[in-house]
Amino acid sequence: MDLMTSTLRTALTLGLATVLSLLTFAACDSSNSGVAEGRMNLRLTDAPLDGVAEVNVTIESINLVCEDGDDDDEGREDDDVEAGDESIVPVFAPDQPVTINLLELTDSTTTLVTDAAIPAGEYSQMRLVLTNDNTLVFEDGSTADLKTPSAQQSGYKILIPEFEIDEEGDIVDLTLDFDASQSVVKRGASGYLLKPVVKAKTIEFSDADLELADVGATGRLDNVNTSGPTVTVEGVTFTPTDSTDYDGVTSIDGLSSVSYAAVEATREDDGSYRAVEIEALEEGAFSYRLEGYFEAATDSSVTLLGQTIAVDSETEFEGSLDASMLQTLASDDRIEVEFTVLEDGRRLATSIEHEAN
Repeated sequence: MDLMTSTLRTALTLGLATVLSLLTFAACDSSNSGVAEGRMNLRLTDAPLDGVAEVNVTIESINLVCEDGDDDDEGREDDDVEAGDESIVPVFAPDQPVTINLLELTDSTTTLVTDAAIPAGEYSQMRLVLTNDNTLVFEDGSTADLKTPSAQQSGYKILIPEFEIDEEGDIVDLTLDFDASQSVVKRGASGYLLKPVVKAKTIEFSDADLELADVGATGRLDNVNTSGPTVTVEGVTFTPTDSTDYDGVTSIDGLSSVSYAAVEATREDDGSYRAVEIEALEEGAFSYRLEGYFEAATDSSVTLLGQTIAVDSETEFEGSLDASMLQTLASDDRIEVEFTVLEDGRRLATSIEHEAN
């Protein structure tokens, strides 16, 4: 659809990314276990609406509807789906309804939830559940209630291109358009109705194996903050989430007695590093390593992940990279640096490899 100024845009991303809230389900039924699941991140964005200063919408939940229901559900109409059904997969389900002024999101996004688990199954629709506490604020300061139809238990149906989660960590990226010009309906002298018109704009599907961690650190475990939570390895701070995998320990709490660790992570839009996997290591059973995006270089050093590693004539350059090319790398170039820790604590690169992006 044409994204004009009267269109509120909602961006919904299903992916194996970021942090915030984790909901775990399996094959559309939380009683099952060991079944593949994918991940979802949910964001909202919008564009201005002429004559209106605020569109305040109170969201109770946003759900996916899994089509793999029990046999007893065969023949049931889609509109009969109600809260509590095993086919309902909560994506955004706060303890209390959340009110959002959609127009505050102009040219930006807000993250409602990230890394929500999607159980194995087939999906072709979502449900937006609103309360009846929604308002319009006009540019002249006047206000009007936005009433929603009474049948809100199952929510407003949003049709999306069909996709299937059948492997652990499958990723779906879905963008939705929220059309305010059609969603806000004037009903004469009696006020306004809110009848959300939300349509799928684009969808991309990929296997989890295609999303690889793009940064990492192996070496000394400098700090563990279980309340953050954060983990710092070789001076680089990472943020674990509920979906972080652990090897050698079962959780971040187990790292308090560990001296060495390896972290694989992804770089987030805000520059932070989300830990995908954390492995506890024993001294002498690993090579010191930093992997990430190039930041700077001189004749005697290279910097990545905010850490500067010394380079000398003994440093080996792997693949097509050589010493003369190091300072010509760009900020979107990824490199892997293996190093040793000298007696004075300095780090000296033993090899540097330029990795394909």
